[in-house]
Amino acid sequence: MHKREVKRIIFWWGFFKYEKIYDEFYKIYRWIFQDSNEYDKIELTRHVISIHCKYSDILNIDEKTFLSIKSNYNIYLKENVDKYIELKNLVKPPVARKEDKYQQIGTKWTDEEDNKLVIRK
Repeated sequence: MHKREVKRIIFWWGFFKYEKIYDEFYKIYRWIFQDSNEYDKIELTRHVISIHCKYSDILNIDEKTFLSIKSNYNIYLKENVDKYIELKNLVKPPVARKEDKYQQIGTKWTDEEDNKLVIRK
């Protein structure tokens, strides 16, 4: 959806008069849906805007609000990467032990099968 389409829709609905402030809403909209993680971005945006609206009208969103949303999202991503690395380090040793155990079982089984074949000849 392009900016012109948004303006037309807003005008067509009739109860909005286009103003510059809607550009910030459009920027936020585009940012949310331009890449992945839409759900996380929507939730974070909702949270930041609700905090912003405690002190002013929801239609008074400015560039600072959008910058705050993006900043909070970057912090969120960093925290998730740290959690992922921590979880990966916790899971890696038990998985490696299981892998070694299964490899030993497989080796033992193939050795036993080879011995059975040699005895039958």
